[in-house]
Amino acid sequence: MTKKTYTYILSFVIWVIFCLSLGRLFGGEAFDLSKEKLFTLNTHSQKTAQSIANPINFRLYISSNLASYSRELYNYASYVTDILGQYQKQNPQNIKFEVVRPKPYSAEAQIAEEIGAAPIAFGDEYAYFALQIFNDDKKTIIPQLIPERRPYFENDINRILSAYINKQKPIVGFLSPEIPVFKSEGKIKSWTVIDQMAQYYKLLDIPTNALYIPANVKALVLLNPQELPPHFLYVLDQYVMGGGKLLIFVDPYSEVNHFYKGYPPRNKTNITDLLKHWGIEYDNSLSVGNYTQSVRLVDGTQYPLWFFTSAEGFEKLHFRTPGSIELNPQENLQYEILLKTPADGGEIKSEKLRYSNKKNAVEQYFSTQKTYNLAVKASGEFVSYYINDQIEPEENTPPFIYFSSPKAAVAVVADTDFFADDGWALSSNRKNLIYGTAPYADNAEYILSLIDYLLTEDKNSFSDYTPKYFDNSNIAAEIAQPQLLKTVEIKNKLENTCKKERDSIRKLKNIILLSEKGKALQYRKQLAEEEKLLQKCTNELEKLNTQNLHITKSKLYLLITLNTFAFPMAIIVIMALIYFFARRNKFKGLK
Repeated sequence: MTKKTYTYILSFVIWVIFCLSLGRLFGGEAFDLSKEKLFTLNTHSQKTAQSIANPINFRLYISSNLASYSRELYNYASYVTDILGQYQKQNPQNIKFEVVRPKPYSAEAQIAEEIGAAPIAFGDEYAYFALQIFNDDKKTIIPQLIPERRPYFENDINRILSAYINKQKPIVGFLSPEIPVFKSEGKIKSWTVIDQMAQYYKLLDIPTNALYIPANVKALVLLNPQELPPHFLYVLDQYVMGGGKLLIFVDPYSEVNHFYKGYPPRNKTNITDLLKHWGIEYDNSLSVGNYTQSVRLVDGTQYPLWFFTSAEGFEKLHFRTPGSIELNPQENLQYEILLKTPADGGEIKSEKLRYSNKKNAVEQYFSTQKTYNLAVKASGEFVSYYINDQIEPEENTPPFIYFSSPKAAVAVVADTDFFADDGWALSSNRKNLIYGTAPYADNAEYILSLIDYLLTEDKNSFSDYTPKYFDNSNIAAEIAQPQLLKTVEIKNKLENTCKKERDSIRKLKNIILLSEKGKALQYRKQLAEEEKLLQKCTNELEKLNTQNLHITKSKLYLLITLNTFAFPMAIIVIMALIYFFARRNKFKGLK
């Protein structure tokens, strides 16, 4: 054999040894190269798995024929298998994991249905994709895992495991004097958030005549508190002074309350002074909105008071006619802005919404280009609102507390509609109520995560409870985004100008109807000028949209051209140059 042949053989042997060494060093290890670590357990999940002190079993039912019927379900099944395997690796002594592959009409399929798994029909065939979690004392079944809940899968599992770690569910108090979330009272409305909360916490209905909040109530949720009895405000104050965790949903115009009452209720909340004392100033006379992330109604109208916003870890949070919150920081308290509108916000007086239809509301909405706070949190050492003006304590009321000890927390969300199913749920399966609910917004997950965060604030960060989103964006959307951001501000200014022109035209038309003939002619000339200005403004808007589309298309076509012709040609030229210089150097050596 020649020297060159020996070199090739030696190189191959070295390569094999290198690969075997890597396998020995990193065998069985998976590397998550995604930016957000989508395929790796977050810190909270790792802690939860490691906290399992007694044996627990994961039994995953995945039909072998699932791939034949639904590629989406099959891909999700691969993800679920991987994540559950990671839970087991965190605590192999106490977490056992097995996969059962039931065939249609087999003994395994019969067992799957007996324990509560829901068969998925594909024509005349059936498939199963369910998860059973159990130990000697308790059993939990997810009848069917649906891809729509993929971002929340870890959180769902963590909450289930928490019920196995803690012998008793944490008690969460709930007060909703205006909105009957626990009973329909003649009108049917789903409250899946309540069902989900009941799955993980023991809910305690708190009446407004309560003399105190029991000490074992770990968190207290208030939904749309209106004119609370004076003594109950004192009870709330003392609950916070005792180190309580308080989550309040306020609203300047509650559409859910309107649904139940049958008429637009007037907002008369009296909790504002208590919140103001703790540095949280809520204006119940103002509703805020946003145009760029607004919802488009059936008739095509963009309704700025229904809009989406995002927060760190949460992509889509849906608000409907929310209020706004300002912070006036107090000593010994730490503040956090949890949610806010996109930068180009706007506002409308809530009173104007009471008897206006959506079209009129759009006309009266004013874009301010401001950012409004939608949710905030204060934590630390609170001072009682009644420190200088104590009310007469009733019999059996606990002793008055001046300062909160241990540290307490108060979170406020300026929208009660944020809580309602129709604000976040796309569909819900009554046979798989918790894990079969397909969301179109993250509202429910945000509420549950916020409660979890309040309950374990000293142990975890809020980011440990956020969903994991898988990027489905395409290259065209990525190219369009920078251009879209540039045009948003210009577009908003033009829309405001057009709105002012429409208002002016409407006023002039009313004046013309009431004017005498001589003056009407003068106003008609002015009207014609205003209509020309409106047409010019409308044309500029259309031109802006067309220009934006043209620029995006040009960039996309340029990228396609570069990838199709320029980059391959550049590589060929570089290779040709390398070959040319190598050949030239070789000939020089021969000479």
